[in-house]
Formats: sequence, C-alpha cells, structure tokens
Amino acid sequence: NAQEGRVYPHVTRGVDGFIPHEPWVSIDFEFNSLGPTILGLSSGGNPTSGYYTAAAREVLARLERGGVIWVGHNILTADKPLIEAELGVKIPLERCEDSMILHYLCNAELCKGVSKTADDEDEEDNRGQGYMDLWSMASLYTDLPQWKQCRGERCEGPCRRHDELGYNGLDALAVDIAYPRLIADLKAKKIPRALVEHTKKLALLCDAMTKQGIKVDRELVRKLEAEFEEQKGKIFPNRWVTVLGKKGKPLKNPKLIWDAPFNPRSPKQVIEWFQSKGIYLESTEREDIQRALDNTPEDAEGREWLERLFEYKSAGKGLKPWTDERYFDNDGLIHPRFIVTGTSTGRLASSSPNFQNLPRGVSWGKGVRRAIIPRAPDFILAKADFSQLELRVCLWYSGVKEELPGDAFNWLVQEGGGVFEKAAEIVGAGRTPRDLAKSVSHGGDYLEGVKVFYPRDLSNPRVKKMIDYGALVIYKDWEYHGGVVGFTGVNLAERLFGSATWENRKKALQIQEAYFKRFAPIREWQKKLSRAAERGWVQLASGRYLLLLGTPEDKLKIAAAAHGQGSGSDYVQEAMIKYYGMGFVPLIQIHDELVFELPRGTSDKALLDHFSIMSEESKYMPGFRCPTKVGRGENWIDMVEVKRSG
Repeated sequence: NAQEGRVYPHVTRGVDGFIPHEPWVSIDFEFNSLGPTILGLSSGGNPTSGYYTAAAREVLARLERGGVIWVGHNILTADKPLIEAELGVKIPLERCEDSMILHYLCNAELCKGVSKTADDEDEEDNRGQGYMDLWSMASLYTDLPQWKQCRGERCEGPCRRHDELGYNGLDALAVDIAYPRLIADLKAKKIPRALVEHTKKLALLCDAMTKQGIKVDRELVRKLEAEFEEQKGKIFPNRWVTVLGKKGKPLKNPKLIWDAPFNPRSPKQVIEWFQSKGIYLESTEREDIQRALDNTPEDAEGREWLERLFEYKSAGKGLKPWTDERYFDNDGLIHPRFIVTGTSTGRLASSSPNFQNLPRGVSWGKGVRRAIIPRAPDFILAKADFSQLELRVCLWYSGVKEELPGDAFNWLVQEGGGVFEKAAEIVGAGRTPRDLAKSVSHGGDYLEGVKVFYPRDLSNPRVKKMIDYGALVIYKDWEYHGGVVGFTGVNLAERLFGSATWENRKKALQIQEAYFKRFAPIREWQKKLSRAAERGWVQLASGRYLLLLGTPEDKLKIAAAAHGQGSGSDYVQEAMIKYYGMGFVPLIQIHDELVFELPRGTSDKALLDHFSIMSEESKYMPGFRCPTKVGRGENWIDMVEVKRSG
C-alpha cells in the first residue's frame, strides 16, 4: 500500500460486508470460460475484492436492489451483461456509467489520429497511440501507483508476488476515484450528457454487430486468393528452395528466392537498391513509388523495376487481411470487433479483421465484398451509402443550410460559374468538371497544401519568386500562430498534372483559388477554424471535443478533418441508433455506408422506406440532411441500385 511516501487504501479481502459510500459502485470482474471467478467493488475509496461465491452474488443482488449506479471500465459489454445474467435482471442504461467512454470523450486525441488526403477518402493516419485502457485512464485521473505494470513479472517493491485479489481491488478503486473526476472534466469541456448517452447506445450496438457475425463465401475466397497469388507471382516471380545446413542436411525451413534484384516485401532492401541506381524513394508506399516514377526518366536504369514495384503494390495484399482462416469462429462466421473508442474523430473502428481499411471497390477490396453473402438463403444484402456526406457537412458548417438536391459535386459545378469547366480545359486528360469539383473541393475543404509563413520565410528570395510566379499563394490578412497562412499547391499539382513543377503549382492554385472565390463562405469557415486551432481544441456540433496536437499546420488540418469526418460520423451513428431502437442490427458499417440483411421478399419501396431513416434531419446539425444511394443484391458488391420513382 505504500509507494514513494504515499499511503493508499487497503484492499479488503472478501466482499461480504461491502457498504457503498457513494451513489455509485465501481465493479470489476475476473472470469474464465466457466464464468466469474473474482469480484472487485469500491465506492468512495473503500476497495474490496473476493472470490466469487454465493455470498458475493448476494452482495451483488443487494446492491442492485438498492438502485446503485454501476461504474466500470468497459462495463457496458463486459460487466453489465454478467450482472444481468447472474441476477436475472435488466439494468437500465442510465444506471450504468462506462469510464472508458467518459475517458474517450474527454481525451479523444489519445486515440488513433486522423489525416485527410484528397486522393484517398478513407486514409487513416496511424500516428495515434490508442490510450483508452484502464491503466491510461487511471494515469490521468488518479495518483494510484502503476499496479498494472507488474502483473507478477517485475515485482521489486511492496508487492513481492502477484496478488490477483489485490490487483482486482485496485482496478475497481481506480474507476471509483476517476469517475467523479471524469464527470467534472466532461462539464469543464462542455461535453453534453446527450453525447454520452449516444455513445453508450452505440457501444451496445457495436457489441451486437460483433456477436451477429458476417458470412463469407470461403470457396470464392480460395479461388480469388489463387488468382491473386498467380497475378502477383507474374510481377515478381519467386520460388522456395531447400537450404542445406553445415553437415549437408536439408534445413527444416526452405528459403524464398526472388527473381529480382531485391525482395519486394523488404522496404529496406527496396529503398537501398533504388538508391544505388540514383532513384530516391521516400518509402515503399504506392504514392511515394508514383512520385518517384514521375521524377524518373523513361530510359533510366532501374525504371522497369520501379514500374513493376508500383504494379505489385497496386495489386494490394489479397483477401487475407480480411478473410484469413484465423478470423473464422466455430459458427463459420467472421466476427469483427466494432469499436466505439477507436478513432479521434468519432468514426467507428474495427479489428480482427479491420473492415474499416477495406479498399472501396478497387483492387482486392472488390473480391472481399463479393465474398460477403447473407447468412441464410431467405435473406438478401441491402446497403445505403450517403452521397458526398463530408462535403455536405463542410458546406453546412460554412453556412449552406439548405438541402442540396442530388449529387453535391454536380451542384458545385452548376453553382461554380464555370470554374470547373475551365479547370477541365486546363487539366485535360479526360477529366470532367465533376471530377475536378470532387478533387479540388475535397482537398481544399481539408486545407490541402496549407503552410504557415513567418516574416523570415516571406523575406526569403526563393519564396518571393514563387509568390510572384503564382506557385505560392499567401493570405496576408489570415494571421495564424504568429504567421500568415499560405497554400503551396504541391499535392494538388501532383494529383492533377502528375508533378509539382512551379508551372503546375501555378495552374493548380489558380483552380483552387477560383473555387474558394466562388464559394467564399467555406474559406471564411476555415478562418474561424484557424482561431479554434490556435487555442488548441475544437468542439463539434454534437459537443464532441478534440484536443489538437502537432505542428500549427497539423492542428489546422486536424481541425478541418474533425469537423468533416466527426460530424459525418455523428450523423451516420444517429441513424444506426434509430435502427437499433427498432430492432435492426446492421451487418457492416464503414464510414458513410450501412449494410443490412433483409428478407428476400422485401419490395423496392419497402427497401427505400427502410433506408429513409438515414436521411432524416440531424438532431446535432439543425436542417442538415444527406441523401443516400440504395442497392440490393446477393453479395456486397454485385448490387442493383434501387431508384426512387419520380
């Protein structure tokens, strides 16, 4: 109980005489495949822990009859169902408080971070650490010693051996101490209670989705995997060879030999080999290989291998990341874990496998989608995805409150006064005005190419030349973080023209600035965002709070992405919770798309009625609605669009 001079509450052995000192009781179970084995309780700093016996069960029943507020870390999907099963009761959601959800809402920046790029709507930045566990929460909201660091492996202090009752009691104590401090933090950050209840319901829904499971056509998967291996094998042929040991005997493990000057699966080998040929690769990611191709002459030594590497990376990883045999449960289904507390912006995450990183209808993502089928022959799959949800959210924040009919990118073209028609003439290469509206607005709305320029930067001769040439745009009246905001046009130029020469940057920036001149409210909203980013945090319409980390540019881009992604996620989840209240559990949710299993005889009209819930007005963003595209089919990809009559 003593560490560094501090004195901590003693963990009482046995829960029989437990009396709560507060309206809440913090609870923590240890259990095995047969059921609960240890029960830990604490209320007002009186931790107790004991083996789960009939007497311990009676204590649970007494506390439940008293109407206590049950508090725990991940209580909604772990402890609450266990209490209900043991006592044969149904605990109202309002009497359950999940410290993991409270910690998440107060400290979302500790989750996986997010970045937006204009050429990949679903790209996630993996810089975040994901500190949502009990240990991390206790580190922020209590001064308890780090008991979880030991677990019986490095005992050198007061705890000389692993004490399972003591550890369990401390788990309960940590939540007991943290709970009122988390509530105070919610109030200080003005995070509304409605968002807490929203997230609690969503956690239960995600658990139901996980338990429901997804059926995969495993025969089709095996066929597609064989095709995939054959295709990739032609790009970089390889073979397994037997390796002889020192005594001339074959070793147990054969060696993979590549018919290439490097192993395409080894980033270090790849980068070093190309560097020896005078070709610089920042990484072996596809976009960096493309950038190297743009800067490598056609007759350069090594270019052929660079082209092969790009083709190899473009083929993807096959279906194994999502349909590997290890993911199938005894019931023959895949049960991805859908996670509420997994991203900083409020988007759902998933794991084992991660359906959130499934490519959208390209490469082998199509194969995975085709392999997803209904769990029973009397069902079909039906899906709806929102049309340009993030763009519409950004427009709503910019003051465009009216509903945009039909396709929002076409709306931009129609309202653009010729901006995108002119852009299509400049870019060429078969790009349509709508293509340009999508590309420019997506990158521009998320502050693509933003950079803060300070007086020393603006006095640099090269910077002055770029400004004069038009290859750099500076907003002298847009002050931020002690400097002024500028836009480089580098990414946009590479995307539109294939390289970031000064001439291409100039053309790209002319298109981007014409867009913002025509849709000035978006730029004004971004200026307001920069003031929020400068103070270090943003709050969305739902009350979702996000502390901003990183460079000044990072903070500004994260602030924009948080609004587009975060409020878009809130809108999707509003619909999900409505469905859950009606008894419908989605099969899959990925960003702006929901997939359901529905009876085979469902008419098109009934299908449209089912998905009309998704386009109802948001409770968080007054006046906001987003239309959907609806489809039905025998698998997730081969779907027929269901169109509205008239």
